[in-house]
Amino acid sequence: MLSLCSALEAQARLAVFTNNGDWMGTHIGSVAPELRKLFGGAIVCSGAMRQGKPQAEAFHACLRQLRHEGAAQVLFIDDNADNVEGARRAGLDAVLFTDIAALRRDLAMRGFDLQGEEQDAP
Repeated sequence: MLSLCSALEAQARLAVFTNNGDWMGTHIGSVAPELRKLFGGAIVCSGAMRQGKPQAEAFHACLRQLRHEGAAQVLFIDDNADNVEGARRAGLDAVLFTDIAALRRDLAMRGFDLQGEEQDAP
């Protein structure tokens, strides 16, 4: 997944929205340094906002924290169907992650160029 995100970073602004709490937000650099390296400050922990997925308002709060206007221009990807539905209720485009091959197809259908990305990467 990190490899796929690396291939996408030149084509889109990437971010992480997690239902983890304040502690993870503070310590993510030591817990998952690869995420901090790839996403920088664009990692939003819902615990800091006191709201969580799948609430539509949590998605709006996340976008405000990322200083992003326009939910319709956002693609949200999650492996939890309730979170995907919550994102859609908030006006985001959303994809249910089932496997990397299906995600690659969904991304290609939305115009992302994934040439050069490993086809069978885990």
